[in-house]
Amino acid sequence: MRVVDLSNVIGEDAGVMAFGFFDSIHVGHRQVIAEAVRLAHDIGTVASVFLFKNNIYPLLGMAKYPIYTFNERLALIEALGVDVAYYVDADIAYLSMSKDAFLSEISAKLDLKGFTCGKDFSFGKGGCGGVDDLIRAIGGRYAVLDLRKSEGEKVSSERVRAALRIGDLKHVKEYLGRDFSILRTVVRGRSVGTKLGFPTVNTPLLTVPLLEGVYFTTVTVDGEVYRAVTNVGSHPTFEDMSSNIESYILDFHRDVYRKEIELTFLTYRRGIEKFTSADALKEKIAQDVNERRLYD
Repeated sequence: MRVVDLSNVIGEDAGVMAFGFFDSIHVGHRQVIAEAVRLAHDIGTVASVFLFKNNIYPLLGMAKYPIYTFNERLALIEALGVDVAYYVDADIAYLSMSKDAFLSEISAKLDLKGFTCGKDFSFGKGGCGGVDDLIRAIGGRYAVLDLRKSEGEKVSSERVRAALRIGDLKHVKEYLGRDFSILRTVVRGRSVGTKLGFPTVNTPLLTVPLLEGVYFTTVTVDGEVYRAVTNVGSHPTFEDMSSNIESYILDFHRDVYRKEIELTFLTYRRGIEKFTSADALKEKIAQDVNERRLYD
């Protein structure tokens, strides 16, 4: 998949474009993207998506982050068969454009044969533009998709966030259409796990809205999947309240420092505890690992 800064193109053939906010690639996002791929194949052109690269929430007065990093979103979108991802590093001026100014900019930079979006898609300052405006400006082959629902309510990134915050991975999987996973580069850790006999791979937490605690996970390294137990959050037994993600990979003895791994969360096991000693923590980790072996 090509990844292209929209500011660097003029009149490029973008085929059928999927429009949406795409910050979690949940089942609603996935159907919009998949339909763009299908329409593009039908008419023999490319499938593309429009993305914001940066976190635009603070620019809109909201103190939050996308669920996934830009690179994670690109990986999920590429897996759906998209050919080109066009991105914008937005600022206040870009987000303040009228609907007509936005459509004029898109039309000048991209030659579109059609589009897909959800029926609630909006754009332009204050969300003043909508589906009818896209049909008027772009036309071609298009599909406006009904909203995906769960338990009678729209599937949204906010529902994904809310489920992640309470460790409800069952509903997260339902909303996303897959287990929740992240891509992270392994960094140096505190080496405490090694001293306890459970060496961990350490990755930054960044902005993932996960409930702190211990999870049963898998770790994918170079295409191979391994069982793991993962601690998300602080380390109160050692009076260390900094947060990160530490994963003990079962039956794994390789150095993966600076490698990118995929960490997939399967179930929430327990909260973070402060133990009376390192030995008590070691005993609890051994219990977690034994139960992980029995999990699947």
